[in-house]
Amino acid sequence: MHFRPFARRLYSLKAAAKSRRTTSELTIWFFLFLLVGMLIGAANAAELAKGHGKGCLINLSGEIVPGDFKALQALATSSGLTAPGNSGEESNSTDAAICLDSPGGNYVEGRLIAGFVHDYGITTRIPAGASCYSSCAFLFMAGRAHGAETDGPSRYLNVSGHLGFHAPYFTLAEGDKFSGKDVSEMLTLSEKVIAEFIKFGSFSSEFDAKPMFSLSLLAETLNSGPKEIAEVNTVEKAVRWGIFLEGTKPGAIIGHKAAVQTCLNFQAWMLDKSTDQSGIGYYETQPLETAKAELWGETRTFAKIDTGGMEAKYCYVEVSQQPTAGMAVCSRDEYNGVSFGDCLNDMAIWVPWYQSLPPATPITALGDQ
Repeated sequence: MHFRPFARRLYSLKAAAKSRRTTSELTIWFFLFLLVGMLIGAANAAELAKGHGKGCLINLSGEIVPGDFKALQALATSSGLTAPGNSGEESNSTDAAICLDSPGGNYVEGRLIAGFVHDYGITTRIPAGASCYSSCAFLFMAGRAHGAETDGPSRYLNVSGHLGFHAPYFTLAEGDKFSGKDVSEMLTLSEKVIAEFIKFGSFSSEFDAKPMFSLSLLAETLNSGPKEIAEVNTVEKAVRWGIFLEGTKPGAIIGHKAAVQTCLNFQAWMLDKSTDQSGIGYYETQPLETAKAELWGETRTFAKIDTGGMEAKYCYVEVSQQPTAGMAVCSRDEYNGVSFGDCLNDMAIWVPWYQSLPPATPITALGDQ
């Protein structure tokens, strides 16, 4: 996801600065980097094709370069991904996804594709064995299920796939020299690009408490330079950042220990915090109060986990003696006045079974093979 290449004495930067008074922010930096790329020469475009694998309507592979946005836009339109959705339903099926296998490339082009994917409620997917880094990773995070009665992230990572982020950067030719004014303008433009992305990534719907791109992920991304990668490789990173995992084992039994871990993870990750493991031994040894309640048309059994605090703080976690794909969870913190669901009154949040695992569990350990 690099700004490439930044040379020729910042010719286009000055042109963009001159036009800033009359054009939008997005148009400015799109013009800037597209023009410079044309001056230096373009790389091969990403390969776009109708998907053949399960869950893939379109496959995008290879480096992302200028021109890929228009090509993908045309293919997505001809594939029906831009057609109006039915009332109340998602615009597109989660199986009608754009599947990604790309090292990244031009940030601006990736950002344009991301905006398109988000606007039309298109799912993104990284299949088994595929990799998605840099600007591809930003595009992946824009995956969305959008309809009149639903709105939330729809991005799927196979546990044998790879997803990683790093900050935008300029590629400078060795020996290039710049004035102090040039450097100042370059830094200002960089800050504006990052600010624009924060504005885009901070989107959150009325159906979801989290933004599209969490602050903790943004911090790790900006802290990773051109040769560094903030990789999504643990259960905590995937769930905390709103990424669904595929290719996992079918389920697990949710007993005492799993219920406690689920509660601690849930209370932390819903607020974009790391799980505090310091007291997990205490919670694991305390007897759990149980209750039965009607939820989603069925009678379910919940364990109540008291996580303490100055005021009442607890979770209700659905327990099961048989392997289950997921469970209903609710949480209440009366000190902060933050609650998620009400399991005893037919309102809950469903979470996948792997949210019951220790935070540092590698996602590769979840594979069904």
